[in-house]
Amino acid sequence: MKQVTKGIVLSKVNFSESSLIVSVYNLDFGIQSFLFQGGKKKASAIYPVALVECTYYKRPESDLAKVTEISLYISNNQITMNHGKMVIAYFVS
Repeated sequence: MKQVTKGIVLSKVNFSESSLIVSVYNLDFGIQSFLFQGGKKKASAIYPVALVECTYYKRPESDLAKVTEISLYISNNQITMNHGKMVIAYFVS
């Protein structure tokens, strides 16, 4: 079932040569993990504490959902440009 949610990126982990596992906190379901295939090529804007909108498919028997699209919901350019804020964002995540 296709769903769309808005949330905060907590972390991203390399999964394979081109995929990522992204942990997102959202108000509807709490902390969720997503498999983002081809995410290393597409997701240059995914960083900790980014506000994103995720379009994903989730099967009832699986805890890991499959993301089809992640886009920035609100752009926080101040975090990516300021090294001090970026270090704090990584520490919080």
